[in-house]
Amino acid sequence: EIMSDKIQVGSVVKLKSETQKMTVTKIRGDTITCCWFNEVKDLQEHEFARQAIAKVNEKTKGEQS
Repeated sequence: EIMSDKIQVGSVVKLKSETQKMTVTKIRGDTITCCWFNEVKDLQEHEFARQAIAKVNEKTKGEQS
């Protein structure tokens, strides 16, 4: 079975305009809550519009789809 590109709780995502990886912690309609650690390792959390984020491809080399 091929993994879906659908964003769900636990997915690793980023803002389309940034490279910071974030983890999805909650989804409510088109609002997605993500958490990440900033440069001093403080846990951050924020809500984003679904349209502003993209799923990060976490597939490792050699993994079959």
